[in-house]
This record gives sequence, C-alpha cells and structure tokens, in this order.
Amino acid sequence: MQSDEDTLYRRLAGEPPPARVLAADISADTLVVGGGLAGLTTALSLAEQGQDVALLEARRVGFGASGRNGGILGYGFPLEWDEIAARLGLAEARQFLRLGRAAQAWVKDAIRRHAIDCGPHPDGYLCGAWHDRPQAGRDYVARQNERFGLELRWLDRDEADGLARSPRYNGGFFDPLVSQIQPLLYCRGLARALVERGGQLYEESPALALERQGAGWRVRSARGSVTAGRLVLCGGGYLGRLHPAIGRACIGVATHIAGTKPLGQERLGQAIPRPLALSDDRQAGAYYRALADTRLVWGGRLTLPWERGSAGTAEKIRRWIEFTYPQLGPVEMEVGWHGLMSFGRSRMVQLGQLPDGAWYAFGFGGSGLASTAVAGRLLAAAIAEGDDEWRRFAPFGLGWMGGPLGNAAARIVYSGYRLADWAGDRREAVKRITARRRRAA
Repeated sequence: MQSDEDTLYRRLAGEPPPARVLAADISADTLVVGGGLAGLTTALSLAEQGQDVALLEARRVGFGASGRNGGILGYGFPLEWDEIAARLGLAEARQFLRLGRAAQAWVKDAIRRHAIDCGPHPDGYLCGAWHDRPQAGRDYVARQNERFGLELRWLDRDEADGLARSPRYNGGFFDPLVSQIQPLLYCRGLARALVERGGQLYEESPALALERQGAGWRVRSARGSVTAGRLVLCGGGYLGRLHPAIGRACIGVATHIAGTKPLGQERLGQAIPRPLALSDDRQAGAYYRALADTRLVWGGRLTLPWERGSAGTAEKIRRWIEFTYPQLGPVEMEVGWHGLMSFGRSRMVQLGQLPDGAWYAFGFGGSGLASTAVAGRLLAAAIAEGDDEWRRFAPFGLGWMGGPLGNAAARIVYSGYRLADWAGDRREAVKRITARRRRAA
C-alpha cells in the first residue's frame, strides 16, 4: 500500500540524512514550530543575523505541502493583485508586489549562496486560456501591466501553441519572471544551511503542548522541551489545535498532485516544447510543469482532509493530462500524492502576532512559493530588528473559520468553482455549434 509520504520528489531526492530528535530540555531565544518553507526561512534568516534559534518539526523538513507542491516560484499571493488593490488601494497593492519580487529574488539568492541543488530553474510561465475570449485576455494583460508594472504578454492561439500544444487552449498570457524549483530539495537545503549557521534543528519532534512561562514560552515534545523567549508558529494546517487562536482561524484542505513516468523528449515536445511552468485559467484548473527528465508533475484537485488519501489520485490526473494533451496518448503514471494546504478566512497569507505574543504565518496555498519567503523574512526582521512591515498584513487578520463546518464550506466553494467551469465549457460548446451552423447555412 502506498505511503502518504511517497511523492515523486521524495523518490527522486532519496532519503534525507538521519533526523536529530529532541531528547532533552533546551533553551533558545526564538523557537520556530514547523519545518516547512515559512518556518525554515524564518529560522534561517534569524540564524544568518546571529540569532539563537531552534526549530521543531513533527516529521521531516518539507513533509507537508512545502515539499509536495508544484514547484512553481512566482512572486504573487493567494489573492489577485486586483483583489488586494480593491481591499487596500492601488499604492498598497504595489507594495505587496514589491515584497513578492524581493522574496523571489531572496529565494534565488539563497539557492546560490547555500549551494542548494534544487534545479534546473527554467524561467517562464504560461496560463492557458480555456475559453476563446481573446479581447478579454488582452484587456486583462494590459490592465495588469498598466496598474502594477507587470511584464505579461498576451499570446494568441498560434503563439501559445508554440509553448503548449493543447487543443483546449485558446491563447493565454505569458509571464517571463516565474521560475521553478524542486521544493523538497529546497527545503532540505534551507535546513542544512540553518544548521551550518548555528541553528538548532530537531525533526520527528512534534510540539505537543505550549505553556506560557513569564515573558516566554515552554514547548513540550515527546522526549524533551524547548524554553524560548519568542515563539513562531508556521505549521499551517498541520498544527491542529496546538494553539487555540490558530486552530480557530485555519483550515487544512488536501491538494492532490501526481507525476508521470519519463515521457521522452520527442514525445513530450509534441505537447510542451519548452520546460515552462503552466496552468489554465479555470477557477478549478490545473497547474503543472515538465521536469528535466521529461516527467510531468501535475496538480489541481482539492478534497477535504479526511478524503486526502492519495489512492486514485494518479488515475484521475492521468485522465486530466490526456484530455488536455490528447497527442500524448496513454500516459503511464509514476505516483500520486497529496499535501495539506492551510487557508484563512481572507484567503490571503496570514501573518502577524497574537495577543499572547506568539508570531504566526500560514495560508500560502496557490501563491507560487515566494510568499513563504515574504513571511519568513518579515517575521525574522520583526524579531531581530523590530521592523514593523509585517503590519501590512494586518487587514487580512485572523477570523473564525467555522470549526468542523469550515472544511465542508471549503469543499462547497471548490465544487462551485468546478460547476462554474463546467457551465462555462457548456456555453462555449453551444457557441461553437451555433457558429458552425451559421457558416453551414
């Protein structure tokens, strides 16, 4: 039976070095709980500034969604730029764009500085237009470039076909500034760099209970504890009820991904001639990319946490791939897997400080990896330097997610997206049939 830890990235990366388990009572100035991308970035950024920092991870670093995602290194956030501007104003939305681009640059620089072998890193991203609405696409690209200074380019059907030869795409927009990484290897590289710079890293050491001690914290694990002056919670949907305020404000939703066996360059080139990051513009669309060994990594399904088992994922995604690229013919799958993404009520990255002094960061789903670096860098700057730029996220503060009903509500919303996509497909089909009949008449 397939293990929930079995992913294509894990198979390609091999086994990690032996875990160092917390087996004593220790102290640190700052304790980070959660060894995903946000927690690792926070801890490493603190260690690089000479801070005394420890990190607890319940499993292995990158175990959750951080080491299982699509590997697309964008510079955005879960909310669209227009949504941020509608909430906070155009000038503030541009500040968020500045943060995203700086974080993307930080990731690339960290890979270089710490010699993290998580490539290759081809640039370029195509969002395929599922429906034939070229003027709407051109208007969208022009609006984004004008309002936010983006570098998007609208591609007509023939131009897009040179990048992604899917009969389902009717053009699309191209972003040259999006890149790719192997996320699990990136997580492991950040962990190695953290230890090299004096940080304490403990894996297979779940945080079981939090206790206030004076102005600081004591966090208990199975075989030891950490006493720290500051606490940072970056476990997202995996934290459960460890901290009640985070538990009330966060839900976890399982996202499903699968990897194919190598397709061969000639066969892959008939569908995807360049190793781009790709997606489509449906509300419940796919995101995917081709690896250097000609495999496809393809994601997009969402389910409730108790449905998150990976059985059947590879087969469902195989059908999705073959529908999008029928010229590939029967595709042989390697493995399917899932990761638990966290969401807050605002659907935006959740970043801030609780009344009891604990810091937190979660809610990165759908944002393209760099937002985790935004959170880690801002948290580290707040702790080490007293910087208050993290307050830009205050308008998206914590809100109750509905308890047990929150997950069900998320599933209903996602089902609504799929229904809207289906209805859109039907409308487009009727338009095509009507147009053919008119031409025939």
